[in-house]
Amino acid sequence: MKFKNSDQLEMPLDQIDQAAVGSWIDDRIVDFVRVYLDLHQNEQYLSYLKDYTVQDPIAGTRFPKYAAAANYEWNGTTYYFIGTETLEAFKKKNGIAD
Repeated sequence: MKFKNSDQLEMPLDQIDQAAVGSWIDDRIVDFVRVYLDLHQNEQYLSYLKDYTVQDPIAGTRFPKYAAAANYEWNGTTYYFIGTETLEAFKKKNGIAD
């Protein structure tokens, strides 16, 4: 994947072209988004992420394990949740009393 990490915009401080600065920043944002989207379609990167991400069993959302709002051990398995709401929904769905 190509990502230009050394792009620079140079102009004299007394002749700042705000439109040129805005356009340059817009182009860098578009480039970043393209690389970000390409990265998330890359099988090698996605397989790498599987070691560091978990899935909320209620929401079905994958997210980094460290970002879990809650976790719960049940029947020998640790489940991770994006919020306490999905933890409570999990308990209710499985008939788990607090």
